[in-house]
Amino acid sequence: MDIGGETTDIAVIASKGVIISRGIKVAGNLLDDEIKKYIRGQYNISIGIKSIIELKHAIGSLSETKENKKFIAYGRNVLSGRPEEINITADEIRPVIITQFNRISEVLTEVLE
Repeated sequence: MDIGGETTDIAVIASKGVIISRGIKVAGNLLDDEIKKYIRGQYNISIGIKSIIELKHAIGSLSETKENKKFIAYGRNVLSGRPEEINITADEIRPVIITQFNRISEVLTEVLE
C-alpha cells in the first residue's frame, strides 16, 4: 500500500508480478483538506497547509493514547479577520483522520479478499 498525496494505491504482488491492484483518490491531500474544513467549522479559523501538515505529523493518530497530545495552531479568524491561536487535541482530530482511513481500509479489505 502506498498512500501518496493524491491517491492511495494498493496491490498484491506475488511471483514477481502484480496479482491485483486498486487505487483510490483518498490520500494525504484529501486528509489535509478535511482537517482544514474541521478547524474552520469548529473554530472559525483558517490555517495554512504548512500548519495542517505539522498538526498531522505532531498529533495525528488512528489510536487513542494515554496522553492527549495538543497542537497550537495560528490562523486567521474568518469572521473578524484577526490572527488567532487555537489548541487542538489529538482526540478531537482523530475522528477526521479515522473517517478517511476507513475508506482506505475498505478498499484494502476488498483487494485482500
